[in-house]
Formats: sequence, structure tokens, C-alpha cells
Amino acid sequence: MGSNIAIEGRRRQTLHRDRRNSSGAEKQAMVRASRILLVEDNPPLRVLLAFFFRSDGFEVIEAVGASDAASLLARVGDRAGSAIDLVVIDVRRSRASSLDVLVRLRRDDAEMPIILIAADDVETRHKAEQLGVNAVFSWPFELEDLRTAVFYWT
Repeated sequence: MGSNIAIEGRRRQTLHRDRRNSSGAEKQAMVRASRILLVEDNPPLRVLLAFFFRSDGFEVIEAVGASDAASLLARVGDRAGSAIDLVVIDVRRSRASSLDVLVRLRRDDAEMPIILIAADDVETRHKAEQLGVNAVFSWPFELEDLRTAVFYWT
């Protein structure tokens, strides 16, 4: 039941240990107010993931789906000092439009860390690799593994 992410074992263990042994204020300082764009079209899952990331001190911008994410990215890009530090995007339902958002992200910012949540689909994984996605999670996955990836890429 693991996910497919490549994170150095020692770094991963350190992140888990540091997070577990830190107070809420220390967690927030470690995160340095990183801003996550969460693209999830399943409302209960979006609420859960947003709560999960906020509890670690992240600022979360929620997008209902790919089209909402595209408009949010356009608005955020127009405001100085409001950069997105990481994108977490689920492509299970609207695979084509979600992959279009990934293409746009890479075109606008080749260095933007992106974590993809996807069905165990070889074609989607291949496209994600071509687009330079930093980590790919397949359902089911462990929230702790997702948390580790988020801390690693922010």
C-alpha cells in the first residue's frame, strides 16, 4: 500500500522525526508559510487534504478542478508576492483537463514542484514523467507519505 515516490530514505526519516517532535508553532516555522495549490474535484477529499496540509502550517488554495485551477493560477500570477510554492493535483476524474493544467504549469514555471495523485494508470504516469512531475501517488496511498513529499518539495 505504498506510493511511488523517490525520496532519500535518510531525509524522509528526518522529516518525519522533526515533524513528530515539533510543536505547532515550530512546524509552521519549518514550513515557512509555503503556499500549496490543491486541485481536487472530490469535495470530501479536498476538505480532508486541505485540513491535513493546514494542520502542518501550510497556506492552502483550493481549486475544485482543472478549470478552477487554471483561473486561480492566472489570478495568483498577476499578484506580486503571491507565488504558489507547490501544486498537489488529482487527475482521477478529469484526466485530460488536469494534464492540460500540468502542461500550463510547466510552461509558466518549469521549476514549480508538482505532486500528482492518480489512478494506477501507465499512460498518465508516462505523461507525468514527461512533464517533470516531482512525485506521483497512486490510490490507495498513505497520507504520511504524501506529507513527507510535501515537506520535501517545499
